[in-house]
Amino acid sequence: MNPSRESQPLLIPLPTGDTLGSTLADRARSREEEYLFRQELERRRALEVKAELTKLQAEQEFQAAVREAQRQHHWMHCPKCGGELCEIDHGDLCIDRCETCEGVWLDAGELDQLLQREGDGLLGRFLRRLRG
Repeated sequence: MNPSRESQPLLIPLPTGDTLGSTLADRARSREEEYLFRQELERRRALEVKAELTKLQAEQEFQAAVREAQRQHHWMHCPKCGGELCEIDHGDLCIDRCETCEGVWLDAGELDQLLQREGDGLLGRFLRRLRG
């Protein structure tokens, strides 16, 4: 035996190209990329939903503000001429009367209360005709 031959390590050539090790590593990277892609997709969908909800809430708040502004603008103003309405106490009812055109306006339910109170008298019959 040759002593120089025994001391040298045995070298085994590794195959080049697509090996089992590189294939498994590629699959692992592919799964990781797919996972990250799905995470990013879910994050973006959540952001889109949040943005849509924010937009919807802003629209609802705007509509509520418009309704409130209209209510404030028309509050206690005559629907006929736009003049100031003042309240006149008529027993347990508060009837609205325009200071400009002297029109009389009833709130919801006030006509029914007047009908009950006036009964079959002249005013009661007149109010029933107004009611239809």
